[in-house]
Amino acid sequence: MARSRRQIRTSGSSFDLAQLDRIFAKVQLGILLTAIVLIPLIVLPESTSSNITATPKTTFLRMLGTLQLGVLLSRLLLALTDTSSHRLTDSLHAIKSSRPAFAILLSAATVGVVSIISAAFSILPHQSWWGRNPAGFEAGEFSALMYIVLS
Repeated sequence: MARSRRQIRTSGSSFDLAQLDRIFAKVQLGILLTAIVLIPLIVLPESTSSNITATPKTTFLRMLGTLQLGVLLSRLLLALTDTSSHRLTDSLHAIKSSRPAFAILLSAATVGVVSIISAAFSILPHQSWWGRNPAGFEAGEFSALMYIVLS
């Protein structure tokens, strides 16, 4: 027996936040793996592979870091809006109960906050934030923060 039009509309309107979070988790892993594999392979002829502030590396790092930050913020918003489970409070409790995880997150947050404060109060805040040449050598605090985001 064919389903009526009203049943089709109501059955397709349910929105699953858990499924969206799983998609974001896969995207997050894909961005991380892309960064791990491709950033070391981007080498300019005049630079060495260990030069982490070469222009293409910095541009690619900023792009992937910004995408990763967007995915992380989206997952945080999903966790905050999901009232059916206590995922956020459970996660925070797990982090607080694990001393190594808490120490790692606290140190990464401290480095991030200190970097932002030092760039804001420097003599040339724009140059400290973006670097001497935007997306060029001496890449600035924004690029350094993207390493933190990807980690």
